[in-house]
Amino acid sequence: MQKSDKDIHKTNNTTDMLERALSDVAEHWIEEKKGTVAESSVDRYCMLLECYILPNMGSMIVKDITEHEIEELLKNLSKDSPKGMNVISGSTVMSVRSAIRSIIIYARKCSEPSVEQTEGSRTISVPLNTDEITKVCVAAKHNCSPDMLAVLLSLYCGLKTGELAALNCDDINPITRQIHVHNTMVRVKNRDKESNKKTELKVIEISRKTQIRTVGYPEELDDYIKKFYVEGKMLLRQGDGLFMDQRTLQNHVEQIFQLYKLKNITFRRLAATYQAGMADRKILRDIFTSNARKRPYDHEFDPKWLLREMTNDLASLRLLVGLSKEDISDVTGIPVAEYKQLESGSEQMKWDQFMAILFFYKYNEKTARIIDQLGLYPEALQEQIKLESAG
Repeated sequence: MQKSDKDIHKTNNTTDMLERALSDVAEHWIEEKKGTVAESSVDRYCMLLECYILPNMGSMIVKDITEHEIEELLKNLSKDSPKGMNVISGSTVMSVRSAIRSIIIYARKCSEPSVEQTEGSRTISVPLNTDEITKVCVAAKHNCSPDMLAVLLSLYCGLKTGELAALNCDDINPITRQIHVHNTMVRVKNRDKESNKKTELKVIEISRKTQIRTVGYPEELDDYIKKFYVEGKMLLRQGDGLFMDQRTLQNHVEQIFQLYKLKNITFRRLAATYQAGMADRKILRDIFTSNARKRPYDHEFDPKWLLREMTNDLASLRLLVGLSKEDISDVTGIPVAEYKQLESGSEQMKWDQFMAILFFYKYNEKTARIIDQLGLYPEALQEQIKLESAG
């Protein structure tokens, strides 16, 4: 049975749930419960979250929550109930335990099974192999953005999405090349009754001191970090200057990875690669220094290569702008039947088709930078066009 658009959207937004704060996952969990249980049950779950669970465990990363920590919470709740409430009953204690476990199970189900292995009762992420690390580094070099900087910091420093989203430039010491990791970004219930938003994002200190740490980053990332380093500002900022939350970061990175034909590369796997000691710095050094082979054809006019590369990227580029094949046919003037054959690879692209497609994506703000980074509009082609226009 095919998934609906709603289901697909939901799947994309629930990737890496185990890496998120409990408060963030609980929001998705409640939304799913609304369609499967009675309204009174949903209200009770919301009460349990607001009164007992989120104030004590909301900022904790789901995958790090242990049975011991759950039992400690329940023990403390039995001794000291929230102000204005009666002593917590035994049934409420059981309900709190059940809700926390249900949220954790939900997070596990939302994780991508294709990049995980099960070892006993523990779920682990598979580190990237050498080929995947190389492709990620190449994508990061040719797509210089806060999103891909976050990818590199996860791969070579082990930072998680909440930590990346909460990272302030003041936490980075460019002289010693060290990052002080002490904050995380969490999504909590919005208590402003006048606001239309049910939740809000907050940067808070990491709850467990054992996870507060200082990590070093490779010198190859010096220039990359400097491009986005502004004292007093969040390191990961969007084009409008606003901070970048975990969802936005993940969605942006998924789009970039899709364009570069990278599949099943998640932040969990990136961090797992670092933790396993498999983040090969030689790969990073070769790609980001003069030892790396530069993108081919920048100064050479090679129509065959350009046609082949554009054909390979047609579907990804179209998805980035959110248009159908029929829409692309309309804006480029290529008959829809011909365009479908081009995208499927069953028909060889002609030069006039290439140029029509090139200029549509080159002058679309969502793909303009990507076109340059993929080398689809090299200087040699620009010079060729100038000569033809002058002639």
